[in-house]
Amino acid sequence: IAVFPEARIDAPTFSMLTVGPFPHSPMARCRAWAGIAAACLQGRPEAHPLMNYRRTTEVTVTVESPVPAQLDGDLIGDCLELRVNAGEKTLRVSAPAS
Repeated sequence: IAVFPEARIDAPTFSMLTVGPFPHSPMARCRAWAGIAAACLQGRPEAHPLMNYRRTTEVTVTVESPVPAQLDGDLIGDCLELRVNAGEKTLRVSAPAS
């Protein structure tokens, strides 16, 4: 399933995806995930309202307790804060240890 079909390695911005916010009830959360799965399998993940696509040059994600972080599908360790910004020719990532 292509998550970012328009992404280019030489683009001045990078694509990011946030998913949520999810409902609190377990049944509603299961329905939300089923809807996301259906949209992805139909090749239209951006059509689901919980799939929020953005293009940016910089993003910071902060959480209250350490969580495993991935960059492009690769595990980079547990983080409390992850800052990503696109330079002119490189993608710089800063992930302070927890």
